[in-house]
Amino acid sequence: MDIYTTAIAVSILVYIVIGSYAGRGVRNLDDYYVAGRRAPTLLIVGTLVASVMSSTMFLGEAGFAYDTQAGPYVLFPQGAAVGYVLELPSLLNPVIIGGLASLLVTIVVSRMTTVSAAEKVYLAKLHERPESEFGQRRTRITLIAPAVLIVVNGVVLPVLLTLYYVLPYQRATGILAPGGSLDWATGEMALMVSWSVIWIALGVFAIRYILRAYAPASRGPSGRAPAIFGRL
Repeated sequence: MDIYTTAIAVSILVYIVIGSYAGRGVRNLDDYYVAGRRAPTLLIVGTLVASVMSSTMFLGEAGFAYDTQAGPYVLFPQGAAVGYVLELPSLLNPVIIGGLASLLVTIVVSRMTTVSAAEKVYLAKLHERPESEFGQRRTRITLIAPAVLIVVNGVVLPVLLTLYYVLPYQRATGILAPGGSLDWATGEMALMVSWSVIWIALGVFAIRYILRAYAPASRGPSGRAPAIFGRL
């Protein structure tokens, strides 16, 4: 067992131990969702920072910042923090605000960024598909992944999250609509719907791209696999 596998195994074990210990103090929904409203500032800040500390920051954002594009990544946390500072309606919760702010900055920066001809050639070369990857059987097998993505992430998980997160939350807070039905005009329901829409859209895009780019019929007149930038 190498050091990386050992580190992952130890991390999972630590998570289980800490989770089991902390779970003993959970007695109601407030304890579960907001730590009984007794969480110290340091703990709250730590959870927010941990949410940001991902491979996106360590790999993607670090690379862009090194490439003199640090500005947008300085603005991302500011947009996300707006929802924690201002008292806004539930539909404008921090997650939605942060996502919209990040999307806006990404669009603006993308329009301001130019890709050189040499970079386009290099990227096209990276995305040329090898001849060995073409074929009906390989295409069908590859399509399993986006199909599972649509079913699990786009359908099953939103249903489970609605049943075991949104419904108990709305029942505990007394915001269920008359007759016990869900109140769809809330931030948590907007998150559930957006979750489903995003994953289904990604799955459909992946299926369309795989069919266009990897099926045998997608070869060019010369029989060579076309580059990704020549297809999109």
